[in-house]
Amino acid sequence: NIPNSVTDMSFCFNLCKGLTQAPVIPASVKNLEGCFEDCTSLTQAPVIPEGVTNMYECFKGCTALTKAPVIPDSVNDMEHCFDGCTALTQAPTIHPGVTNMKWCFQDCKALISAPVIPQGVTDIYSCFQGCKNLTQVPNIPSSVTGMGQCFKYCAALTDGPDIPSNVENMWQCFEGCANLRGLKLMCNYDDQGTYFTDVFKGCSALQAGGIKVPQNQLRAYQDHAGKMGVTDPDKFVGF
Repeated sequence: NIPNSVTDMSFCFNLCKGLTQAPVIPASVKNLEGCFEDCTSLTQAPVIPEGVTNMYECFKGCTALTKAPVIPDSVNDMEHCFDGCTALTQAPTIHPGVTNMKWCFQDCKALISAPVIPQGVTDIYSCFQGCKNLTQVPNIPSSVTGMGQCFKYCAALTDGPDIPSNVENMWQCFEGCANLRGLKLMCNYDDQGTYFTDVFKGCSALQAGGIKVPQNQLRAYQDHAGKMGVTDPDKFVGF
């Protein structure tokens, strides 16, 4: 048993590949960074106590985990939390306190539906990259500014979310989404072009007029269609 006085369980069971059942986590624990990372035999997650704030890489590489635990309101960091959980079929509810979701569900290949992203999250870089069976994606909150590689290689995705006006980085965001038909971009084109490179590379199913952009930005998007991985500028239409 883990003593009730313990507050930090970072990397506690890291690389325990034979661990099949997690121990009870004391209510005193605040930090679960990397706690069960690469526990490839773990099939059931433990109850996460209220008060935990850091779940960075907590279940990263837990390839046998099929269901995520309930995430307490106190958690704010979920970067890489379920990265590489290839058997995960159900995502948890993400509470408003979370601000960091970079790489959170990367390579969760069995995940079909993404959770609601709460207002307050600013960066979802690579959050769902490699979720090849993902068909339902959430609305993107206005607080998000970074979406680089967010849905890269989500090959089953047909309809993308509306992209908020505050988004500044969409580098390779939908690259490899071969069945993506269209979406609405409410953000301005990046004048430097650096952060909008290859946004739609490999999106061969994009329809004519499928990418809706602000009317005053239409020319900018059409002029840089090739840089964004779009072969036909007519895929963009103003609204």
